[in-house]
Amino acid sequence: MRSNILHFWDIIKKILFLILVFVLGVLLWKNYSLIDFNLFLKEWWVSLILIFSSLVFISLKALMLFLAGRFFQIKENYFYFWRLFSMSSFFELTTFSGKLGSDGFKYTFWKDLSPRNRFILILFLRFADVFGYILLFINLIFPFKLYLGFIFVMIFFACIYFYKYKKHNLSNSVFKSIYGNWQLFLILSFISILSYLIILFQLSLVFYSFGLKINISVLFTFLFSHGLGALSQLPFGLGVKDYSIYVQLKDLMLQSNILFALVWVRLFGEMFNAILGCTFSAIYLKKQR
Repeated sequence: MRSNILHFWDIIKKILFLILVFVLGVLLWKNYSLIDFNLFLKEWWVSLILIFSSLVFISLKALMLFLAGRFFQIKENYFYFWRLFSMSSFFELTTFSGKLGSDGFKYTFWKDLSPRNRFILILFLRFADVFGYILLFINLIFPFKLYLGFIFVMIFFACIYFYKYKKHNLSNSVFKSIYGNWQLFLILSFISILSYLIILFQLSLVFYSFGLKINISVLFTFLFSHGLGALSQLPFGLGVKDYSIYVQLKDLMLQSNILFALVWVRLFGEMFNAILGCTFSAIYLKKQR
C-alpha cells in the first residue's frame, strides 16, 4: 500500500514537472528574441558573485551537518560533510527525488549509526531547517522584524555559550532530542536562516541587475516561492519555484527578463552545486572501485 502511494506521488510529481517545464519553455520560446544574452558578458561579475555565494551556501549547510553529526557522534571532519551535502544535492537532481531523496542519500552514508539514530538525526536537521525558514518568513511579514532579528541574534550568542558547556542528551525520540538540546537546535536554525538569506541575496542580485526594485514584497515573493518548490519535492523546486516567481513578478518587469534571470540564477546557483556534487561523486566511486 505504502509503495503504491509513493509510486503514485512520483508519477504526479513528474507530470507536474513536465507541465510546468512545458509552460516555461513556451514562454521562453516566445520571448527568446527579446532576451539579451550579452548580459552574461556585460555583467560577468554577477556570475562570479553567484558562484562565490553558492560556495558560502554549501559551507553553511555543511556546518549544519557537521554540528549535528558531531552531536550524534559522527567523527568526521568538516570537509566530509561539505562533500556529503554537494553529493546529496547531485543525487536529489539526478534521481528526481527532491529533499526526501537528499535526506535518504545522507541516511545511507551514516552506517556507523543505528537506523533509528540516523532517522532522528535527519529529522533533527530538517526540523531546524524548517524552523529557520519559518522565523525568516515571519520576519518579513511583521513590522517588528528588526527587533525580532536582534533578539534572535542575542539568543544565538547565548546558545553558543551554553552549547559549549552543556552535556548532550541523545534521546530515542526526535522531539525529546530537540527539547533536551534546544541550544543546538537554535544554532542550527540560525545557520539555516543565513543559508536562506544567501538564496534571497542571489535572486535579488540577478533581478536587481534587470532593474527590479528590491523591497520586502519582492523578498517575500522569493522566499514564498522557494518554500513552494521545497514542498513540491521536485529537485531544487524546479518548475514550481520558477513559475511562482514568474507569475508574481510578471506585472513588475518584462517577461523575457524574468525568464532570463531565473535561468541565470539556476545556472550559477543550484547547478553549480550539482556540478560539485557530480565531481565528488565521481571521486568517491573511483575510490570504491
